[in-house]
Amino acid sequence: MKKDKLLKAIEEAKAKSSEALEKVLAENTDENLLAYKKAMELESTLEGQLVKLEKEENPGKVDEGMEHVEMTEAKAWAKKVMEAIAVGNTYTSLVPTEVASQIQMKKEKYGKYRPFCTVHPATGSYSFAVEGDGVTVAYVAEAGSISDSTPSLTPVTLSAYKLAALVKISREAVADPAVNFIEYITGAIAKGFAKFEDDEILNGTGSANSHMTGLIPTVSAVSARVVESSAGSASFTWAELKAFLEKLADYPESKLVMNVATRTYIQGLKDDSKYIFDQSKPLDSIWGMPIIIDSANMDAPASAKKVILGGDFSFYHIADRQDLELITLSELYAANDQVGVRAIQRIDGKCALTDAFAVLLCDTF
Repeated sequence: MKKDKLLKAIEEAKAKSSEALEKVLAENTDENLLAYKKAMELESTLEGQLVKLEKEENPGKVDEGMEHVEMTEAKAWAKKVMEAIAVGNTYTSLVPTEVASQIQMKKEKYGKYRPFCTVHPATGSYSFAVEGDGVTVAYVAEAGSISDSTPSLTPVTLSAYKLAALVKISREAVADPAVNFIEYITGAIAKGFAKFEDDEILNGTGSANSHMTGLIPTVSAVSARVVESSAGSASFTWAELKAFLEKLADYPESKLVMNVATRTYIQGLKDDSKYIFDQSKPLDSIWGMPIIIDSANMDAPASAKKVILGGDFSFYHIADRQDLELITLSELYAANDQVGVRAIQRIDGKCALTDAFAVLLCDTF
C-alpha cells in the first residue's frame, strides 16, 4: 500500500475508532466494547504498517538493532492507574498536564455551550470587571466645554468550587491492551463534566448545591430581558416570538436554546394562515441565530415555563482549574465487574452582561 493511501486509511480508521468510542461512552455494552477494540486494533495495525514503510524508505534513520520505547508522562500515569486497578488498590493522583489538556479539549467537543463561552484558566478565585454605565457622548458647540464621564465597572468574581464526576469502567476495558485507556478515560470524564456544565450554565442557582450561576435564573430576574406570552396562554404567538428576538438585535453572535418540542411548535407557527418557516426540513436558525437543541435542560412549551433562552454566550464566563485529581474506586462496583474512577476539578461560571441575553416565558393560565 502506497504511503498516501496508507495515511488516508489511518485517518479513516481514527474516525471509526472515535465513533466507536462515542458509542461505548454512551452505552458500555459488550457489543460496543468489542466494536471499539476491533477499531483500535485496525488503527494500530495500519500505524504499524506506516512505521514499517517509513523504515524501508529511510533505512539510515533507524537503527534496526535497537527498539526505542518512549514512556510519556501520560502513558506512565495511565500505567500506574491500570496497575492499581488490577490489584484492587485505590490510586490518587493529579492528572498530568497532557491528559488534563485532552479532557479540556473534549469538554469543548461534548459541551453544548462551553465552546461559545469565555473561559479563564485559573489557579484560584478569578476576578474581572465588566462595563457598567458607559461614556457620555453629546454634541458640543464650537469651543464649547465637554462634559467628562467616568465609565463604571462592575466587578465579577469567579470562585473555584469543587466539582466531581464518577465514571464506571468495565474491567475488560481496563485490562484489554487493544483499548486505548487514555482515550477512553479522557472521553468518559470529559463527557461527564460537559453534561453537568451544560445544566449549570443554563440553570445553576449559585447556591451551596449548585455553585455556578446559570443564565436562566440570572436573566429571568431582569424584567426588561423577559418576554411573557399572553396571559392565560401556555404557548406563544409569532408576534411574541418576534418581540423576544428583537431584544437580541444588538448581539449578532446570539444563539437560541430550546427543547425540541419548542422548535417543533415554532416550525408550525403561521402568519395569515401560511407557515412562516420551511416545512421540508428541521428549523436550524431564526433570523440568522443558530438553534441549539437541549431537551434535557430546557422545558417544552407549558404554563409558567421558560421555553427559550437566547443570547451571546461569550458574555458567560467560566473559571477553569487545570489541576484535575483522579481517584480509583476498586471495590464499590466490584459486584458488576466494574471499576469507579472519580475525577475532581474546581470550576465556577457567571453571566457578565444580562443585556446580552433574553428569556421567553409561557405565562400562567
